[in-house]
Amino acid sequence: MEGNKKIKLCICYFGTYSMEEGYPRNRVIIEGLRRNGVDVIECHEDFWKDTSQKLEGVKGGSGLVKTMFRLLLAYSKLISKFRRIGYYDAIIVGYAGHIDIFLAKFLNLLRRKPIIFDAFLSLYDTAVMDRRIVHPGSIKAKLLRLLDTWSCRLADVVLLDTQANVDFFVSEFGLPPEKFFSVPVGSALLSGDTILNAERIKYGVPRIEVLYFGSYIPLHGVDVIIQAAKILQVEKDIVFTLIGKGQLLPAMKKLVSELGLKNVNFIDRFVEEKELVKYIQHADICLGIFGQTEKALRVIPCKVYNCLQMGKPLITGDTVATDGILKHKENAFLCRPGDAQGLAKGILQLKNDEKLREEIAGRGHKYFLDNFSIEAIGKKVREVVEGL
Repeated sequence: MEGNKKIKLCICYFGTYSMEEGYPRNRVIIEGLRRNGVDVIECHEDFWKDTSQKLEGVKGGSGLVKTMFRLLLAYSKLISKFRRIGYYDAIIVGYAGHIDIFLAKFLNLLRRKPIIFDAFLSLYDTAVMDRRIVHPGSIKAKLLRLLDTWSCRLADVVLLDTQANVDFFVSEFGLPPEKFFSVPVGSALLSGDTILNAERIKYGVPRIEVLYFGSYIPLHGVDVIIQAAKILQVEKDIVFTLIGKGQLLPAMKKLVSELGLKNVNFIDRFVEEKELVKYIQHADICLGIFGQTEKALRVIPCKVYNCLQMGKPLITGDTVATDGILKHKENAFLCRPGDAQGLAKGILQLKNDEKLREEIAGRGHKYFLDNFSIEAIGKKVREVVEGL
């Protein structure tokens, strides 16, 4: 650095990374770097259309064969694109690039530029320990573990979303802590981070709408939300809206039916971002995650940052990941993971205290702008690159 003048940097953002709306990790980093004066050249081949395709590859069978064939075609195109790229200061291998980094390492041999791998999550942890779609003792589980380990070893720097996840990678895979940096997920719901103050939907009777959106996977703890709805069913002015689909959706619908709940509405699809924004705007209270899996305790998912960005009162689990990031009744309302009674009490307290709801929402929004906006995330990643 010379004085206050920033070094002009050029990044090659490489891989078959996902640009899926529900997973904005790559969009946030790319746009954040650009807003911080970094030239970003994308060497990208669209491969992972959605999360279901990734799971096909992990589960194996015909899905694995199809995935590998498509991957070889994608890599031939990536190689062609890379050959046309000029100078760059570093490569960032985007999420989910656990295989892409092997190709990036090979292509970068002659240029010898630093490689930053945005691992974001562990494939082994996700498939084996959290979602349990791969048996722990299987060959597939061992391969996923090796892939996690060596994809990180090949990189000069590895990015993860929380310090708790960094600690997990270091202890679980025997990797050096100095290689890792935590960069929060952030949110890219609205262009320019502008909050739209839309008119609330007018219902026949006043009511408090509690909103959950996301995948029905174990770490989100949707069963805890439903049990809280059961406790609050006597409160006729509280309704729950659950948006999304996934692994546990059929089981959650069955649970609602068995409990005879009339205060839970399912929108069983992933909605586009513009539509999701409207649902968040119209909600009174937004929910994060409440699962008790080991992964649930280590991560802060995108939905949490979405709600902070939108200036909505957020209730989420009080975990090792949120420790030092979110403060109870300051920028979020925290309750114990897996505690339906605690969640119900939190919803009831916020329902009855409009002033507290508004204060948490306002402080949460300001906290987001200062620490988790696109610009803030881009600044963190730029600092990592400059450190190399």
